[in-house]
Order: sequence, then structure tokens, then C-alpha cells
Amino acid sequence: MIISLSPSALDELEERDFLDFLDYLTRYKKVVQYKNGKQTLQEFTNSKARKSRKVAVLRKFFSYYGATI
Repeated sequence: MIISLSPSALDELEERDFLDFLDYLTRYKKVVQYKNGKQTLQEFTNSKARKSRKVAVLRKFFSYYGATI
């Protein structure tokens, strides 16, 4: 899990990293903890529209940063 990301690390990103991220967004698993303390592994999916919104945020961020994706 990435907790922080330095600006120099952004320069090292490659196209494959974005493709892997989009693939991850399609279907991913996450441990969910309930108020009673019980944990379960749930699978989540994102529609094409949801993925498009996430990509739009990345494009805006990288345009602010001065890079293109």
C-alpha cells in the first residue's frame, strides 16, 4: 500500500502503471470491517463511467503537475 508519493516518483510512472491501475479499478477486493469487529473480503467493481471519472481526476492532477497522460 502506498501511503505517500514524492514528486520525483511521479516522474518515474510509465504507461503500464496507468494500464495496471485501470485494470485494478475494473474489479478489486477489499477487507471490510463491520462495527461488531467481523471482517470479510468483498469484491468491488467499477463501471466504465466510474473509471472515466477517476481517469479525469488523474488527467487534471497531471495537467496541474505539468505532465500528460
